[in-house]
Amino acid sequence: MTTYYVDGKSGNDSNNGSSGSPWKTLAKAKRTIKAGDEVRLRTASYHEQLTIDIANTTWSADTGHKPVLDGGYGPHLMYKSGGLDTMPPPGPNHLPGGQWGNMILVRANGVLVDGLTIQNCAGAGVGMAAVSDVVIRNCRIDFTYLNNMHVTGGPGWGERIIFENNVLTRGSVRKLVPGVGTWGGAIAIGKARDCIVRNNLIGFIWGEGIDPHRGAIRTTVEGNVIHSCMSTHIYIQRAKDNVIRNNIIYHTGMPEFLWRSSQRVSEGIMIADESASSAFPHSSGDQIYNNIVIGMGSLFMVRNNA
Repeated sequence: MTTYYVDGKSGNDSNNGSSGSPWKTLAKAKRTIKAGDEVRLRTASYHEQLTIDIANTTWSADTGHKPVLDGGYGPHLMYKSGGLDTMPPPGPNHLPGGQWGNMILVRANGVLVDGLTIQNCAGAGVGMAAVSDVVIRNCRIDFTYLNNMHVTGGPGWGERIIFENNVLTRGSVRKLVPGVGTWGGAIAIGKARDCIVRNNLIGFIWGEGIDPHRGAIRTTVEGNVIHSCMSTHIYIQRAKDNVIRNNIIYHTGMPEFLWRSSQRVSEGIMIADESASSAFPHSSGDQIYNNIVIGMGSLFMVRNNA
């Protein structure tokens, strides 16, 4: 195993990637590393997408450093329309390319992403699909068009993915774009088994907080603080045998994160299956206990959205 270094300020891609001779770009690191290697990022703003497709690699902040992956689609673009915060759709110079893209896309097993800041994303912050034993921890993800982090469907299943100790804010900016009627959230997990979402701080989301949905099986959601989401804070839909425990949920009442049509506070925890599908039957076997839910429109709700 080799440890390499990237320094977006003083590095050079002609260097050898050592601590004293770091590379400049994430792209150079991606092209060079092998399974088992570690890449340590130093303080800089990286206007790059990163696809991690080498198994058992670690991408982390170097000791004492604060690297930032910045897509350029940020709050400086926000304006008022009818007194409401409004965003334009992402432009061609914003990253990731395409609203369904990811600033970091994990496509290999056994990957660790640790201590990075990801912000101003024209898609999602971190995404993955049919991978296993991936850990995303100690990251700060702010201002994303879609989800801050997600496990999507695809041809296979995600397995044993862990999201822990992250700070996730201002996700699902798409809700502020005129003409866009749908939204995302902070963490969405679909078509995945035995995942863990724990000890994350989630707040000020223009969508849902944590969403085990459509094929999430045996997900454990525990120890999270989730507040001030425009939509449901923990939303289970067409998911089974999940455990929701020891979370704290509340709403600050900030008008920017109330339902726009009614200015009401959203739900705390809800099971509400949507979009009938033979592939994803109704939710069953879910356990919800020892959560603290304060000041919500509804503390807990079960309903059938068909």
